[in-house]
Amino acid sequence: MSILVAHPLKHHAFNLAYGCEASGVPTQIITPLYKKGIFEYLSKVPGPLGKKIQGYSHPKLDDNNVIAPMCWGIKRIFCPNRKIIAFQVSFDLYVAKLLSEKVIRPKVLVTLQDYMPKTVEAAAKQGVLIWSDQILNRSARARDFLKKNLKLAGLEYIDQYSEFNNNNILGVAKIVTSPSQYVEDGIEGRTREGCIKVRVPYGVDAEKFSSVNPDKQDKTIRILARANNVRKGGHLLMAAIEEIAEELLGHVDGFKVEINIIGILDAVVKDKLKRINLPSEIIISSKIVPHVEMADEFLKSDIFVMPSLSEGMSLMCLEAMQMGLPLVVTRECGLDCFRSGEMGLIVEPTVSSISVAMIEAFKRRSEWPAWSQECKKTADLLSWDSYEKDISQVCCNNIL
Repeated sequence: MSILVAHPLKHHAFNLAYGCEASGVPTQIITPLYKKGIFEYLSKVPGPLGKKIQGYSHPKLDDNNVIAPMCWGIKRIFCPNRKIIAFQVSFDLYVAKLLSEKVIRPKVLVTLQDYMPKTVEAAAKQGVLIWSDQILNRSARARDFLKKNLKLAGLEYIDQYSEFNNNNILGVAKIVTSPSQYVEDGIEGRTREGCIKVRVPYGVDAEKFSSVNPDKQDKTIRILARANNVRKGGHLLMAAIEEIAEELLGHVDGFKVEINIIGILDAVVKDKLKRINLPSEIIISSKIVPHVEMADEFLKSDIFVMPSLSEGMSLMCLEAMQMGLPLVVTRECGLDCFRSGEMGLIVEPTVSSISVAMIEAFKRRSEWPAWSQECKKTADLLSWDSYEKDISQVCCNNIL
């Protein structure tokens, strides 16, 4: 029995591949880019290029088990964001051809979500066992939920996604893994009879996100928010902050409030930020922060907010927890481990719920150190090591 993990991007594909490898089942991963060969040297180049390549690696994964053609690595490095979908399609067709022509002959194919439908189709025709690793909830129920919430906000819902490919993949998969109850709920009724479903929560890099927040030297409370687009609830957060601004300042003991939004703003959130009317003591800004620099961003912050309408299991939330930040999050962030009232607060993805929760959180600022400790304790149990062990167990139980 042999396993092939195939994915056109990074996500957690390398952790998944190492978990399979650690089970003792012969495993290979095919990926456009990996830090070996010439890319090992290029990873040392200062600046964005080197940092990008550094992220395409795993400290324990056997390089000999990584298939990363140089031509695809070069394409990945220089592929602009606006062409990433076309890149994914091309890589999918490339791997599908390798399978169809039996250049690669695995017994098990592992793919993430619906990124490689042609590869799955080619593998299924060869009688390969399909393992679908689901990372997002785009079920009809989730899309309907999103539509209703946007309608309440006066926004038009444009469904950019089709679940056609994912439904086909789920329909042939023998094994399905998912990171949270939220994602698991999204695949209900969409898998074949006898499909083995296993929940495997993601982990956090404890070594990278291990610093303790320093004592505050200035009179500023910093809110770090992953709310840069509509799906992540950015429009809701903007409206809530504008609604509660004066009341919020009444609970900060003369401190200023900075809200830093991580990520590229979509048109709706950008427009709301441009039009928002706030007291001078509250400042909202946005920035793009490379993942390798996120620990420093967490370090400067006091609380993390993510009012998402749909995730799978938010890695940024886990990283914030590991850094000891209390959270204000929605259930749709996919955090099965989160305990509202002990680690922060759970909110509904509505302006009124976010408004109430933000005021409540600031009223309870004295509890933030305790919330911080609970977040760190919980995050310590969710490492990538534990994720890889769980994946290894899936292999042992269902493939060996």
